[in-house]
This record gives sequence, C-alpha cells and structure tokens, in this order.
Amino acid sequence: MAHAQLKVYIFYAPECPLSQKYTLTIANLYHKYGSKIEFIGVFPGAEESAGQYENFKTKYKIKYPLLKDPKLTLVKALKATVTPEAFLLDPSGKIIYHGAIDDWAIKLGKTKQQATVNYLENAIEGLLNHTSVEPHYVKPIGCYIEQ
Repeated sequence: MAHAQLKVYIFYAPECPLSQKYTLTIANLYHKYGSKIEFIGVFPGAEESAGQYENFKTKYKIKYPLLKDPKLTLVKALKATVTPEAFLLDPSGKIIYHGAIDDWAIKLGKTKQQATVNYLENAIEGLLNHTSVEPHYVKPIGCYIEQ
C-alpha cells in the first residue's frame, strides 16, 4: 500500500434518504477501488448520537471508516454543502473532483431508473489511469448541511 494515498470523502447524514440510498453505490466503488483508494464517510454536525452512526454503519454494511465532524472542520475545509456529496483528493490533498456521485438523483425526492453518468467513478478512473478528470465539479443533490 502506498504511503501517500488517494482519498474519497463521502458526506452522509443518517436521516437523509439520499445518503441512505447512495451507500450501496459507494459500497460498490469501495469494493472495486478500496485497495487503491482510502474511502472515508463523514457525518457533519453534532446532532446525531453515536448510536445513530453505528446503526447507519451496520444497516448499510459500511466497511470503510466513518468519521464524525461535529465542528464541521472537514465540511469547511472541503466546502461540502449537502449529503451525500463526494470528494476525490490526490495524495497531496488537492481536490480532483467533488460533487454528485452520479446522475441518478435529479432533485430531492426524484431519481432516474438508474444512473447513466458515474461522475465519481469516472474521476477515480481518470486519476488512477493518469488521464484527465472531467468534469471537476457537478452540483450535488441532497440534504443541506446546516452550518
């Protein structure tokens, strides 16, 4: 395993339906790329209890670490706005891609049958294969992170 590593941060809220629904997509990406990339789930804010985080991890069978961000330090550093929102960082900590995981969610409460463009996966592939990462940002849809 390389010492300097690519990282994916995914911001989740246990009560956010899109956060819940995207756990499977992220689990699939983790299964595919977890040996090359560090995946980290982040719970912004301090409202939820530790039990809610554990339930979320167990219920959605999350195999990667989940961090609490009670003071919104990571939210502010990465400028996260909603849950779920993904950030792909290179080993130097530079944000290579952030925003929507894919194009499945059209707006809150409305989704397509299936995603046709996998923004996060395309960015991961681009970074791993040293090809260009486009786009660098796609507006994410989800539950607003209260700051």
